[in-house]
Amino acid sequence: MTTENTIGIVAGVLTGMAALPQLVKVIRERDGRQLSPAMLLVLVSGLSCWVAYGVLREDWPVIITNAFSAFINTSILILRQVYLKK
Repeated sequence: MTTENTIGIVAGVLTGMAALPQLVKVIRERDGRQLSPAMLLVLVSGLSCWVAYGVLREDWPVIITNAFSAFINTSILILRQVYLKK
């Protein structure tokens, strides 16, 4: 693995981890009303585009880190909807 790939993966993981405290808060409080679904949808859409871009360029750091971020933010969006129904 090159230094560039390592830096890319570390940067992406740190960026993806930024949403983890929000995910933990939503799970603990079983409440996601304070979150904007439009913001989450736009964010997940952008992250999905980054994954597609990474696939087209065969750029694994871009694919892995943005897929991780998309997973975390999709989880937040799904849990928000699940807790709103209860």
